[in-house]
Amino acid sequence: MQQQVKKSADVWPVDIERKTMVYAVLAITLFILVSLVEIPFSMTMTSEEVQSLYRMLEFFNIMVAISIAFQGWMLFPVTMSRHRLLIGALFLVVGVLDLQHTINYQGLSFFGGESSVQKATWCWVLSRFICSIFILVILSTKDKEISVYQRKPVFSFVILLLILIFTWLGTQSERLPLLITEQQEVTLLKAGMEYAASFFNLAGAVLFALLYRRDKNPTMLRFATASVYLMLGGLVFTQNQTGDDWYTIMGHVFKFCGYYTIMKAIYVSTIEEPFRRRREAELALSKSEKQLKTITNTLGEGVIVVDRAGSITFVNPEAERLLSWMKEELLGRDIRWIAQYKPPCDGAVAYETSPILQVLANGKKRRVEDAMFFRKDRSSFPVAYITSPIIEDNQVIGAVTAFRDITDSKKAEETIEKLAFFDNITDLPNRFLLEKQLAEAIREAREKKMLGAVLFVDLDRFKTINDSLGHGIGDELLKSAAERIQKCIEGKYSVARFGGDEFVIMLSEIDHVNTVMRISSSLIAEMSQPFFINGHELFTTVSIGVSLFPKDGTDPQTLIKLADVAMYKAKRLGGNHYQLYKEEMNTLTPERLALENALHHALERNELELYYQPQIETKTGRIVGMEALIRWNHPEQGVISPGVFIPLAEETGLIIPIGEWVLETACRQNKSWQEAGAPKVRVAVNLSAAQFYQEEIVDKVKSVLETSGLAAECLELEITESIAMHSVDRVIETFRELHKVGIQVSMDDFGTGYSSLSYLKHFPIKRLKIDQSFIRGIPSRADDAAIASSIIVMAHSLGLQVLGEGVETEEQRQFLAERGCDEMQGYLFSKPVPAKQAEELLKKQTVVNN
Repeated sequence: MQQQVKKSADVWPVDIERKTMVYAVLAITLFILVSLVEIPFSMTMTSEEVQSLYRMLEFFNIMVAISIAFQGWMLFPVTMSRHRLLIGALFLVVGVLDLQHTINYQGLSFFGGESSVQKATWCWVLSRFICSIFILVILSTKDKEISVYQRKPVFSFVILLLILIFTWLGTQSERLPLLITEQQEVTLLKAGMEYAASFFNLAGAVLFALLYRRDKNPTMLRFATASVYLMLGGLVFTQNQTGDDWYTIMGHVFKFCGYYTIMKAIYVSTIEEPFRRRREAELALSKSEKQLKTITNTLGEGVIVVDRAGSITFVNPEAERLLSWMKEELLGRDIRWIAQYKPPCDGAVAYETSPILQVLANGKKRRVEDAMFFRKDRSSFPVAYITSPIIEDNQVIGAVTAFRDITDSKKAEETIEKLAFFDNITDLPNRFLLEKQLAEAIREAREKKMLGAVLFVDLDRFKTINDSLGHGIGDELLKSAAERIQKCIEGKYSVARFGGDEFVIMLSEIDHVNTVMRISSSLIAEMSQPFFINGHELFTTVSIGVSLFPKDGTDPQTLIKLADVAMYKAKRLGGNHYQLYKEEMNTLTPERLALENALHHALERNELELYYQPQIETKTGRIVGMEALIRWNHPEQGVISPGVFIPLAEETGLIIPIGEWVLETACRQNKSWQEAGAPKVRVAVNLSAAQFYQEEIVDKVKSVLETSGLAAECLELEITESIAMHSVDRVIETFRELHKVGIQVSMDDFGTGYSSLSYLKHFPIKRLKIDQSFIRGIPSRADDAAIASSIIVMAHSLGLQVLGEGVETEEQRQFLAERGCDEMQGYLFSKPVPAKQAEELLKKQTVVNN
């Protein structure tokens, strides 16, 4: 609408300007024609008809002048323009003088006196003179708004002036100079006064045109046109010869056009133009209101307007939707039904201190990022809003509040916070939140002089399960482990997932270290129970390291590090244990790190070597197999036992490339022995859990056999019982595929794991290896002897061969032989020897007794 109003305001003066120029050109053209061509009325009209036309034009002029006076009196009921009031008063004088001119000219009495042509002509001249001068004077001054009560003084003064003029004319008419001779000719004085009036008209036309050019006020353009008409009329009157000729008639026409244009200007400026502008303003306001309504209706935010008392006066549709109220139900209600301020801390504050009322009180805009609004059912939802005061005459009369539902953004913030501080698998706090909580617990422990502890919990053999069964099963195991840990601490303490398969438990405000030991023991017992996940029965244990605060440290990083050191001590002891941190444990950390770094380069530097220990057939004493055993020839520490570096390889993931190297080397060596003339025997290779659970393990074994040229029956793969029990179904399937190829499979360390006969009978394996821990106690320990005997009987009942490993004495050999043990292995026959020496043993079919 603003653009439309501007367009209308721009076009309207231009249109008036064009019309005015046309009228002015026509008037000037007409004046020139009148001046050049004399048309005697006697040729066309009688004297009576001319006089009638003359009187009619005179009365038209009088009526227009009086109308202008009435406009000046009536158009402004409260305030008015000074210009319009003075012009109205001026034309009251002009109209009355013109009226007296006409009356006297017709021979009627003059305010009780005698009428005369001289009096009539003086009224005419005074009217012309006063009109031309005072229009110029009035409009050359600055207009301003005045009180309507100034009408009476102004018009009273005009009436008094008229009385004085008529009195003067009535008493002094005989003494006044003649303006018309007895021959009805114009005197020089009248002509001079007419020219003077025309001059003032010309000056007015120029001035008003300049004012129009400056302000683009159409009223000034009309006054300029009117001045041109009056000037032309005055000039025509100076050419009057008889008083009833063509010049007189045209002079009155020009005079009428001048008066009418002035009346039109006042009418347009006081009625038509204000009405037009008001109409345009109303249209603009209407459109603005429609636009505002459209904006507020489509705005993605709710809008509420309240008055000075806090009562709702307006709501938009979005506010209705968000608040679940109808507009009619909200209007007039106190804002406290809707809005409740929520301070930074939890809870709400009194209504009187809410930001919306503060805005009403102090008139300052407020932005609130977290507040609560209430729906119709009194349920709340979080919002952010801006409240701005509504100010009128420097007074706050209300406030407008634009608000939006921030439920989604708060959920996003919570999600971000959860991603930042919580583990996405177990929903436990992560290490970042743990360190914050631990720092606070340490501070409180120091202030209250209480004891606290950090338990670093590591799942034993988790990597094996994760690599073999996939990350999905591994993640489920982590969730179940987290639930068990939380169950053990009964919600009294904090637990976090530190990373991988590691958890950290923070115990605060404990009375004695025995509490830590009790919780650790309980946790170990709980985690030893099998996990049933997606049809798999899984077994895992935990290794726990414990550091105490503030005894062992006073910052989170140190305490976690020391608990980690203690955990590795528990793991080196075989796992399924807990260890309290001791200062001397720290000396192991650099050594372990150095050993780990060296192990990364052991393969590429050819520091690994295979030794072979013969496996003897009990009945014949022949060598029927060689078990491949790995050794690490460290350049500085010498030969390192597998018991030291194999756990490290499993932890670091190096066990897979090392295991592949062992398999390839053992197969090539066995083939080399055969090609050198040694009898065919099997070579036994231990597979780690990480190797065995690889998806392509069978294909890899086939590839190694093809590459080395070794027959499948000359390779035996040894799997520990604990590995087999982690995923029985998969183990059975893998065993069957290996059996189809012709590869022998044996179960190593039998009796130390979970010995489930219901699964064992389904395993397509060749033999069981009795763990050396049972052989070592034979025959002195009855329980070991009984276990060994039972394993032999059970294996034979299942059609399996039995190998006793770790045989070191003749008594042990004799005991096993008497009970039908099929094969033996141990230092009694031979220690593990290098490949060359093993070849000699095979060729001679003799063993070395140490």
